[in-house]
Amino acid sequence: MHRHLHAGQSDAPFPKEARRSCARKLPSIVAICVTVTLALMGGGATLAGAASSATQSAPPVWSVSGGTISWSSQSGVTSFTGAISTAPRGAAGRTTTYHNLGNVTSWSPPTEPGQRLYYGVASNGAGGQQWSTSEVAITWPGGSSSGGSTAGSSGGGSTVGSFSGAESMLVGLNEQGWGTAGAQDVASGFRIDRMDVADGESASDFTSRGVKVDMLFSGPYSSGGVSALNASSWAQNAVSTFQSQCGGSASNCPAIEVLNEPGGSWFWGGSAESQTNANAYAKLLQTVYTGFHSKYGANAPQILASYDGGHESDVTWGREVWGNTVGINVNSYVDGVTVHPYGGTSNQTASAQGNRAQVTTAHTATGKPVWVTEVGWPTAVGQASTGDSLQWTQTQQAANTYNFVNWARSAGYVASVMDFNYRDYGTNDFYGVETHGGTKKPGWYALTEAADGQRCTVCG
Repeated sequence: MHRHLHAGQSDAPFPKEARRSCARKLPSIVAICVTVTLALMGGGATLAGAASSATQSAPPVWSVSGGTISWSSQSGVTSFTGAISTAPRGAAGRTTTYHNLGNVTSWSPPTEPGQRLYYGVASNGAGGQQWSTSEVAITWPGGSSSGGSTAGSSGGGSTVGSFSGAESMLVGLNEQGWGTAGAQDVASGFRIDRMDVADGESASDFTSRGVKVDMLFSGPYSSGGVSALNASSWAQNAVSTFQSQCGGSASNCPAIEVLNEPGGSWFWGGSAESQTNANAYAKLLQTVYTGFHSKYGANAPQILASYDGGHESDVTWGREVWGNTVGINVNSYVDGVTVHPYGGTSNQTASAQGNRAQVTTAHTATGKPVWVTEVGWPTAVGQASTGDSLQWTQTQQAANTYNFVNWARSAGYVASVMDFNYRDYGTNDFYGVETHGGTKKPGWYALTEAADGQRCTVCG
């Protein structure tokens, strides 16, 4: 559970820190663009890919031959993961699927006649998941193909670009209420922000700086639970706000989050998890989805539903909503599910990892991509634990954050991880990756490095 989703207001601009040279410094690489024509193989044609530097722990993509991607073996690696993307880095609408390859040194992806796809490889080991620094683009010929293959340049030859495992899984922060200075700061390190509309900031503060926004419509909170809301007016307001703040574009605001922790008594009253309120939430999801798709059709943003209701170790809420008694097939009206898998206070190991089982349960139960819209580790060492986490040193916070993001990426079904929180607040809620005054903690750099699929330089 999380009772502290609110902005830390500050009227004075915070000091801007020079960014560390190691943070978010993406290597410039060459993405090899090849046309694979399996029927014309004359034998042996190979295009060399860009090799990683000696200090990069990711597996280098050495070559592409006839649609087979090969790389060097690495000690300490237990398996490799392949990624297939529909568009290059930074392209709108890019989607990626992941494939467990085993402990191998080559991969022959399935042919996709007539398509141009983008491929990357990651190593998995004790140090976490590390992605290759190069991306290979392959244009598959149209029609059915069999037999040998040949490789040649296409699309004007080589292009300069870069690849990291962050392309499909968006990594960002919970930041709202800090104005344009806060938005600019977030833009210096991340590509998505979770913004609570109720805090009065506009999504355009972020989107105008190249940051996508998960629009959280948190309430209005009511002790009567979700059933106290008017679903029709709620949906109309969400559509109107999306249009005015995001220009009606899912490229700017890819997701609409329907309520914050709707199963939590701390926001929604003592009967928050009643079946009546779960039924009302199912109806709200149906109304919101229908409203957005009526106006925007296939260009509508993703509609996200809370599966855990805000409980870090309980999914009663999700079971009630998906098993509602009003005949609504919830999966037909949502594109993804949200969870807040804080690690709790039962023991140090569990608290450090976050409740990863909660993430898996949400995906298994619904079959939907999971958006981890809150997870974090406070650093008020010497103060009491919060309701959902032990306290950690700043270095421990960095390591916990980095490890969670890498785990989420390796799972293959997590669409986004948004760390809670941007800045510290309160007396023991020091969840921020920055202090209240704006000094960046190691956690900031760990999160940016995890976002980029880079080795953590601050995790101790």
